[in-house]
Amino acid sequence: MTVSQRLALAALPLLFIYCTLARAESRCTENVATVVSVQGNVDMRAKDAQAWQPVTADVEICAGDSVTVRRYSRALLRLAQEQTNIQLGEGSTLTLTGGKEEEFSVVELLKGIAHFISRVPHALKIKTPFVNAAVEGTEFIVKVGDEQALVSVTEGHVNADNAAGRIILQSGQSALTTRGAAPGAYTIADAMESVQWALYYPHVFEFEPQDITNFGLEPWRAVIADSARALRANDLRTAITLLEQAGDGITSMQYLLYRAHLLLMVGRVGEAQEDIERVLDVDATSSVAWVMRAVIAVTQGRAQAALEAAQKAVQADANSAPAQLALSYAYQARFDLDSALTAAQTATKKNEGSALAWARVAELQLMHGRLDATLLAAQRAV
Repeated sequence: MTVSQRLALAALPLLFIYCTLARAESRCTENVATVVSVQGNVDMRAKDAQAWQPVTADVEICAGDSVTVRRYSRALLRLAQEQTNIQLGEGSTLTLTGGKEEEFSVVELLKGIAHFISRVPHALKIKTPFVNAAVEGTEFIVKVGDEQALVSVTEGHVNADNAAGRIILQSGQSALTTRGAAPGAYTIADAMESVQWALYYPHVFEFEPQDITNFGLEPWRAVIADSARALRANDLRTAITLLEQAGDGITSMQYLLYRAHLLLMVGRVGEAQEDIERVLDVDATSSVAWVMRAVIAVTQGRAQAALEAAQKAVQADANSAPAQLALSYAYQARFDLDSALTAAQTATKKNEGSALAWARVAELQLMHGRLDATLLAAQRAV
């Protein structure tokens, strides 16, 4: 499966949310974009305003508004006229100018990283402090640092230019631009690595506050238990804020696994993997850690590695519903939908109250075309 195909699959849950949410009353004289999905702490500042305000899904963005993505967070925007999806990574700030240059609409990426999917030729120009990127029906990433900007094209082509020069990038090509210099060709060793943060990692865990507080009385446990409660209430912003308050020096395996789970939810796969490996170094039979390894491998398209990790998770804890769900995704990655459904059904037997397990069964029944069974499983999930 190509990088483009994986990203397309990753966007499906977010696009489904966008298509089904009720539209809020417009606050814009010119609506240039809509917030499709928010994961973590994302704020918006209206044109000519000073203060940043929290933003949620389905909020309209007016001409001149800016969006900023905080630590451990990401957001997906949909441009209204240009039919373009913009996924913003941690530490990114984007201004939706609402202006045009020739036939191009203009947005300004001041810092951070953004993944663009645009299918309309001559629709969009991205301005950065170092280089501009004119889109001609394509998929690409722009990453802006303190002294340079990187443009990397997955599909189609992009014109990258500034006052010092210009380069045309085709599929698989990248350009690096440093301050005051013309954009130059640049080789990325692993194209998949540059989009890890934008991928969707399936959820298989339903962390309970008592999972954390039952293992000691350290002060940080109460904070993380509150984080788990916020997560179960679908308040990822609060969950991540509380995670940051707990600090970075905690070595408890329960804490590391919970943090890895949250990091995967916002695409911070590298940091999540560090926590997972720290756990496995201490306990090589940690079912939760092997589940997370399997989920990462599934998302990255490493089907055999995903199956092996999921099988180790089940061996470590045969009664674990998350382990069975990881096994279900691993079988799906190998196009074995019958085994995937069987594993998901086993997960519901291990935990009859798991909404995630019943939702997974519904998803797989739908893939088999069994609509009545799909509806029954979906109702159990609700």
